[in-house]
Amino acid sequence: MTSVRTDQIKMSDSEIIEKVLSGDVDYFEIIVKKYEKMIYNLAIVKTHNRENAQDISQECFLRAYKMLRSYKTDSAFSTWIYRICQNLIFDFYRKNKKIKTVSLSAPDLYDEDQNQKNKEKDIEDTDSEPAEQVIRAEKTEKIREIINSLPEDLKEIIILRDLNDISYAQIAEMLDIEIGTVKSRLSRAREKLKDYIIKNNKNGELF
Repeated sequence: MTSVRTDQIKMSDSEIIEKVLSGDVDYFEIIVKKYEKMIYNLAIVKTHNRENAQDISQECFLRAYKMLRSYKTDSAFSTWIYRICQNLIFDFYRKNKKIKTVSLSAPDLYDEDQNQKNKEKDIEDTDSEPAEQVIRAEKTEKIREIINSLPEDLKEIIILRDLNDISYAQIAEMLDIEIGTVKSRLSRAREKLKDYIIKNNKNGELF
């Protein structure tokens, strides 16, 4: 695909998809760049395996491209592609019931600058101080350990909201839950992160 201009990235998903369906297939690169972090993070959280996560991510975008005409604009594109990824993860485990995952203290999270290497991540919420401390910490092994220590439903919320800055409404649609449930789970997740920090905070340091 050819390189896209930065002004094109400001287009809405619907506008981009319309371009792709009209024959300007290079515009799909914008979709990939916009959602590759979210998709990879979901895949690595669920599989705990870098290669599997990369394969699922690639297949997700390939399938999305092939199925693009079936996308209905009455729902967010992020929800649509998120569910494609969820289905691929489900199919992966259904076909590989005895698969062994790579032993990791926790999964690598996607980083745009280092191409899927572990680095610090920022959180935008003003009420997310515990998660901010974790995500901004320099010791990435501990970051991964903390995130991976959460229950699956709470981990998913942290990945979507704090690592990908997905809105509460979009998360609710993606997970098919109420916005109140999203906020409740996020609060519980951040509280668990805070507890972890307190328990592991020695001599006034984070870790």
